[in-house]
Amino acid sequence: MEQIPIIVDGETLGNGQFRRDGAYMVFSGKGKWHGDMVRLWLYGEGEPVYLGVLIPDGQGYGTVQKRFSMGEYARLPQPVTYCGDAPVAPKVSESQEDTVWYAAQDGTLTRQEHGRTYVAFPVGQLRLPRGGEFLVRQIEGQEYVIFPW
Repeated sequence: MEQIPIIVDGETLGNGQFRRDGAYMVFSGKGKWHGDMVRLWLYGEGEPVYLGVLIPDGQGYGTVQKRFSMGEYARLPQPVTYCGDAPVAPKVSESQEDTVWYAAQDGTLTRQEHGRTYVAFPVGQLRLPRGGEFLVRQIEGQEYVIFPW
């Protein structure tokens, strides 16, 4: 089966894969241990799905394993491109002076680029997850952190 990278703090620590186990699909992953337990999510097209906690195995590695029913597996982002602690920063052009952002009532901004939707949250008092690589941009004089949606 296809190897799925495990990315923590912007660093690829290891990988995991899905395997069939009777009526279930099981994700098993292993990567270098950083010293902290980290919550992992599965990312791909669509909403990320919580995977579990990367926990130490006592041998310098962290492991994660989760069993999904076939119904749960069908609702995972397809294809799953990586699992990690935070979204990898989207690749967005540096010259965004002419990019059109649409404001929502909650203060967020959205835009479409190359078939993907991006959401910008005002940085303000926003608490960003530890170690994530975030794309922060000035939009009309205010700082925003941008995520793919």
